[in-house]
Amino acid sequence: TTMSLNQTQVVTIDTFSDGDSTHVPNSTLHWKADATLYLEKIAALWMHHRGEAVTGVRYILNRLPDGYTLWAKRRSTSEKIIDKWLFGHPSHKYFDSPNRFFPHFLHLMDHGTNAGCPCTVCGAKGSKIPPVGGNRLPSIPIIGAKPRGRPPTKEPPPPLDAEGTPDIYRSLINKLQRDRQIDVSIEEHMSLDWRVESEHLQEMLEKLPTQPSWIPRLGELVLFVRHLDKHDMIQRDPSGVFKIFKQDQKQWEGFPLWEAGVITQVAQEELQMQELIRQSNKDYQVNYAGFRVEPISDPNSKDKPFSRQYKYVPLHHIRPFAFWTEILHGTPQEKIHETVQNAKTLASSLTLLSKHRFRGTWPSSDIFCKGLYLGSELVVVGDTIRLLPILDTAKVTDILKITAIKLKFSDLHQASHDDQSDGHPYNSRVIVTGKAYTIDVKKASPGAQPVRPSFGLIPAGIHGFGKWYPMHAGDQSMQITFNSILGRCYDSKALQLWFSSLEPTANEIVKQSMELSSGLQGTLEARSHARKRDKRLSREGRKWLWTDTRAEALDVESLNGIETSKHDENRNPRRWVRYIKELDGIAGPEDKAALKR
Repeated sequence: TTMSLNQTQVVTIDTFSDGDSTHVPNSTLHWKADATLYLEKIAALWMHHRGEAVTGVRYILNRLPDGYTLWAKRRSTSEKIIDKWLFGHPSHKYFDSPNRFFPHFLHLMDHGTNAGCPCTVCGAKGSKIPPVGGNRLPSIPIIGAKPRGRPPTKEPPPPLDAEGTPDIYRSLINKLQRDRQIDVSIEEHMSLDWRVESEHLQEMLEKLPTQPSWIPRLGELVLFVRHLDKHDMIQRDPSGVFKIFKQDQKQWEGFPLWEAGVITQVAQEELQMQELIRQSNKDYQVNYAGFRVEPISDPNSKDKPFSRQYKYVPLHHIRPFAFWTEILHGTPQEKIHETVQNAKTLASSLTLLSKHRFRGTWPSSDIFCKGLYLGSELVVVGDTIRLLPILDTAKVTDILKITAIKLKFSDLHQASHDDQSDGHPYNSRVIVTGKAYTIDVKKASPGAQPVRPSFGLIPAGIHGFGKWYPMHAGDQSMQITFNSILGRCYDSKALQLWFSSLEPTANEIVKQSMELSSGLQGTLEARSHARKRDKRLSREGRKWLWTDTRAEALDVESLNGIETSKHDENRNPRRWVRYIKELDGIAGPEDKAALKR
């Protein structure tokens, strides 16, 4: 039932709840938070689901189900960031967003029990309800967007993409041709994927630059070991080869079995650098305090046997895939899982992330992005990245602090109206801009002095590699193409932990591994392997696989147990567009008739 309060409607919930009021976090670190965000968002989602939502009306629940409370904690890496979790689930697992809680709430309201609940926290496999929390990869959206009102009627009908969704990029190029100069934000209101993912994606991308570079990121490919005993460490033995060292017995015990997989959930508990190599005491279980890794299958095969063999592992089980040659050096082939070859096959892929602004003067334009997946890694604006040396045999000496990632279009006046037709396509390239620094004084800007750590121009942990000199004047920037990127620049202390040895006889190998060039040989070799092995590249003679989504680049059927859009039988974007029009009050008779069928 509802009651009107001006333009606000209070939505009364049913009395049944499975909430456990004893499930609360440590009150010395957390505080009870205002639940208005949940009350409003859950109410809006519920009213949309019931088909009772009215444009312009704000909805709010009268209360949360009994036993559920919202708690907050300040992020240790940034005092400005406050994380919030909803506690009270009988399994003593938390909800990290209203969108994640909504399927559980809806099941309680519809059935009066949590039996058979399809929400991700209750753990139903094969659920069609997506995990849309800030640290998850959404697939099938839940509608929860605010009404936008009627669009301008003077604009020509927008071009459609292959799924029948308005193609915002062609529309913007057409607008640029008419207006000659534009600078607008990119908002895909008729895309249900964009409506659901944009808020959570932005939250994730804003957090990443504030986190240490050594924390694995969502969607990244990593090396991981499935099983280690409590006192096991992965260290170099006297010969410099990585083996398992049992701390309690002070002895070596053979090789770890390395697999390659994709990070599909990230740790929700605070991480310390020492956890890179050894287990620490955590407040929560590994499915909350660790990472979910799904082994990667062969992109050339329709058979995907590994993705459902996921494993939750703590941080010290994981290594960046970029260092695969250093990590696997001397390891017997039978101790290297076939997924490692599969991950190498994906090393020459590119996916742009969060295209958020379109700026241009005809016939050229830039689409500004907040991040990109390049091979195994995700890099975002604000990251410090390592640049490839000009010669493959040279060492890495240069880094770039990213200030912008752009997809640049040029010569648009010479292109056909359909960039996917047989006519002349749009000329495009990906450009990364930033402030460049080098440890090679010969490359430094004339008269430049070393950058002091106190200046805060680059992450403090990078100063361990040596003295850094600016490569250009302070008011200038450097532009590079995306294929000049080696990968993220990791903290020098993180490399020391990953590549350290308990044996002094391995010191020379250790020293070589902890250089700025770590991972260079492996990255170049993996990219070369991909261009020969990935049929999506080799059959067309291309060097890079450009994809719209990370799931497409990895060629996976599911992530987090949820089917990706390519493999989702229930995906119907054309119907979703009609649904959005109805929610926004702009549906025509044809749209309404189609929705009734």
